[in-house]
Amino acid sequence: MIEKTRWLGQPQKNGKKHGTLLINVKDKQLARDIEHGCLIIDGIPLKASKYTPGPPQCFNCLEFGHPAYFCKTPPLCARCGV
Repeated sequence: MIEKTRWLGQPQKNGKKHGTLLINVKDKQLARDIEHGCLIIDGIPLKASKYTPGPPQCFNCLEFGHPAYFCKTPPLCARCGV
């Protein structure tokens, strides 16, 4: 049984025709079945894979591996890096 679904990002808002849909399921066997090609939506077979989030990005120093809350580095501009 599917517990929850959500889009990764906002594909519709950004005018995209395709996007990444995260599907949470409780049953491990169902998750394996979906991952091995048993996901069909509106009659279209879709590719599925296990989602592994990347490392957190600090919005203070723009480095990866820690959140801004723990960052002691002076802030950088996300547009120009200064």
